[in-house]
Amino acid sequence: MPIDGRKRLDPPLPEGYFGNAIFYGYASCKAGELVGNSLSFAADLVRTAVAKVDNAHMRSALDWIANQETIKSIVPAYTPFIDFAMTSWWRFPLYDLDFGWGNPSHVRIPLFAFDGIVGLLPSAAGSGHVDALVGLQATQMPKFEEYMRNGYMRDGVDQLTPFI
Repeated sequence: MPIDGRKRLDPPLPEGYFGNAIFYGYASCKAGELVGNSLSFAADLVRTAVAKVDNAHMRSALDWIANQETIKSIVPAYTPFIDFAMTSWWRFPLYDLDFGWGNPSHVRIPLFAFDGIVGLLPSAAGSGHVDALVGLQATQMPKFEEYMRNGYMRDGVDQLTPFI
């Protein structure tokens, strides 16, 4: 699971840092353990995995990267054949950008490289909402829409708008 290292690093990255500082934590257990226990069991697995990604862990990862002879030794962040990936840009001040013709009315990611990626972006300027852009094959979209309308729509999702 991706973990934001900006404030976890010691010293933390500056407030205006606009780059990736993502580290990964891993939690695992047998499927039977997961479904046979309470939600707090799963939450504890996640909490423990996140706690392991401390300053020493992140510094070790940065040292390893710095010692690679070629960038090809480093696995790309978006490797093919994965089931799910997420990127979050919702804290970036995207609606404050002005290239000479005013601030944007909407911000979008132009293309997802593969199915199964979710991008979190800030909604229209000042709304305080988050847009979740989900990359799926067209044949999978009706089932996803049904799931969202019958499950998560009641849990704070304002609307579901497909776009191509």
